[in-house]
Amino acid sequence: MPEEKFLDLAGVSCPMNFVRIKIALSRLQPGEVIRARLDSGEDAAELKRTLVEQGYHVLGLEQEGSQEIISVEKV
Repeated sequence: MPEEKFLDLAGVSCPMNFVRIKIALSRLQPGEVIRARLDSGEDAAELKRTLVEQGYHVLGLEQEGSQEIISVEKV
């Protein structure tokens, strides 16, 4: 199983949540996974859409209370 990192982006809005997750991904090796906590809503959906458009492998976006957790694998 790939190593997994966690990033708390609750309260961080678009586009800064994308910038911060992209920086974190740049520090990972291919196959490693980052999970990030986000505020629920359009920002989470937009982040997922943007990551996919940029060629990242989004493993999932799941609801956790009033927030969401996105899992992204570096390819």
